[in-house]
Amino acid sequence: MQIHIARAGAAHRSGKEDRMAANKNSKSTAAIIVAIISLLILPIVFGPIAVVLAALAKGAEEPNANTALTLSIALPLLGWLIGWWAVCGGSFC
Repeated sequence: MQIHIARAGAAHRSGKEDRMAANKNSKSTAAIIVAIISLLILPIVFGPIAVVLAALAKGAEEPNANTALTLSIALPLLGWLIGWWAVCGGSFC
């Protein structure tokens, strides 16, 4: 019989738990990155992708899911307005 003595307050996590902790916001992070891309390039393409990723993050109950969802809606709309403004020569046609 082996006896393992752990220090008080020491937390022991397995490799799987470390990976799970590192991936806790992976969908949210991806949604935020795609939303930023949609601000600059093709908001009509990257915006819906960002919204889907944010919705998946919300379903997985990730901590940053609300931020990702907000940005994935706001940034493509802002990108669309900036593009519209640029095409119309500084005025809203």
